Amino acid sequence: MSDIYYNSYLTLAPLWARSVEDGLLSDKPQGEPLGGLVTMHKMKHFPRKATPEDAFPDFPLLTRGWVYQERMLSPRTLYFGCQELLWECLYGRTCECSYASYWLQEVDKGEFHDHIKETPSRNLDTKLDLLWREMVIQYSHLRLTYSSDKLPALSGLAEAIRRKTGQTYLAGLWRDTLLLDMCWFSTSKEQQEKQWRAPSWSWASVNGSIEYEQYLYCWPYLLSNNFRTWARVLEANCSLKDASPTGKVTDGFIRLECSVISAIYRDGELHVDDKKLA
Repeated sequence: MSDIYYNSYLTLAPLWARSVEDGLLSDKPQGEPLGGLVTMHKMKHFPRKATPEDAFPDFPLLTRGWVYQERMLSPRTLYFGCQELLWECLYGRTCECSYASYWLQEVDKGEFHDHIKETPSRNLDTKLDLLWREMVIQYSHLRLTYSSDKLPALSGLAEAIRRKTGQTYLAGLWRDTLLLDMCWFSTSKEQQEKQWRAPSWSWASVNGSIEYEQYLYCWPYLLSNNFRTWARVLEANCSLKDASPTGKVTDGFIRLECSVISAIYRDGELHVDDKKLA
């Protein structure tokens, strides 16, 4: 299915749809005609009556976890809103009123496609490592009807990266950068999953949003000054539930070799040499 989206020419999607039961075209009132963007005295204006309903556009489709990889993989998407059409491609997005597109949550679609087409290199691997963590953060904020889909709903993007880099995928993390990938932390107050779906060291084991420190996904030049490894991965593996190397897993383990170090507990965190210990 991921190849269908990636190789498509155009994807049509209903922004207003809250479930698979909703169709493409909305039956809600269309309201007044859209005026479009007007520039007066070098200032941009949106000549349109704003109502509580449309002052802040509601895009239920983009809150759904499965849609994230469909959106990222599709080179071009035409969205059907309640009152207008919106366009998104690799390097931009716009809409009929020139307003709603500002509220369309940003994703790194262009960057992802550029990297997948780039000539393989060590530098490319690093860029994909950073991008992966950022995509995981964005994905973790979205909702899934079935929590067991946590890994499958991102497997298309993971498979594209796996094919490009040849890295081993371990329940949402990568073997070559496992120590860095494990430095996630939960930012959600959602009740945690009772049914096992991933090892505890994987972000896929928890419900709700997760985060990484910013230098692990958007400020790589700060990484060397802010990160020091105190452990070495000796062995790591996950058992796959089916033939997909980026899908569901039935178990997983990591064996580490670590040093004993002195640390200070301060403000609810462990610190080593004035740096936070992950």
